[in-house]
Amino acid sequence: MSPCAAGHILHGDEGRVYLCIWEERYQICPEDLGMLFFVGDHVPLMKKGPALQVYQISGLVYLSPSGQAVIIAIDKQRYMVPRARLLAVALGEEASCDFFEMPEENSDIEIISPHKEGATS
Repeated sequence: MSPCAAGHILHGDEGRVYLCIWEERYQICPEDLGMLFFVGDHVPLMKKGPALQVYQISGLVYLSPSGQAVIIAIDKQRYMVPRARLLAVALGEEASCDFFEMPEENSDIEIISPHKEGATS
């Protein structure tokens, strides 16, 4: 996990939200923002494809189980931003906000193994 921001979210034209993650640029469409915030659906994270006007799905965006954060999933990497901050950017109340990497969900078996250094079974 990086101690610095992994990227930032920008208010875009026509109701879009742009995400800049490590030199890559993604977007969430306005109709998908409604489904995310008000229905709680998983929505696609879009990225420009090889052709200029073609977008392809590059990840998913969804609410955390508590509903207080938005999770951005690209392959195995996860990022998180507070729901209120993303909503403020989407509505144009804030120009941008930062988000951060989430720690990996898989724990290292060596750390939790009960059979290390004298532990009895």
